[in-house]
Amino acid sequence: MRNYNRSQEYKLLNKCAQSNKIVLAGSGIAEELYLNELIEDYDLNQKLYNRSIADLRIEDAVQYFEKCIYELKPMKILIYLGENELTDGNVSVEKFSEQYKWLLYNVHINLPSAQIYIIELRDDIEGAKLYNCELHKIASEYGCILLNLNCLDSDDSMNMIFFRTIKRSFLDKNVSFANAMSISAL
Repeated sequence: MRNYNRSQEYKLLNKCAQSNKIVLAGSGIAEELYLNELIEDYDLNQKLYNRSIADLRIEDAVQYFEKCIYELKPMKILIYLGENELTDGNVSVEKFSEQYKWLLYNVHINLPSAQIYIIELRDDIEGAKLYNCELHKIASEYGCILLNLNCLDSDDSMNMIFFRTIKRSFLDKNVSFANAMSISAL
């Protein structure tokens, strides 16, 4: 596994974190998102821990999850991986799929009751359509919820696009109708 400097910082933060919350684990743009600020701005009463690393690769994700994600014991995990592989152009869709499935298998073993959300890759990156088609198949095969990240039809900032995409994961089974409507209006 590459030496991801942020992983040491996350290990320390995990000591203070609460279990049974929501975790975003991703690469690329996911690290730079201001998710907690948006959650506070919209008064969503959810704890979301962003454990993303900009240069995280799918080939290192299993080890990274063992080091920084599983100890959080999240009730929901949002995964955004593949942006680096897509922009580098050095990982085939088949290899990407194989590594993603191995990651999901490990997540299911280590977090059997966690709900897993797979976030599509940004559609404004060349070649994303092919990877996203594979993510659709993987989500269906592994019982995950797929979140569509549609950038092309929006003038909003990437933070707002990403936030609107993942807001569905903030709903829980006991949410009131009024709260559900306020979240969907974002």
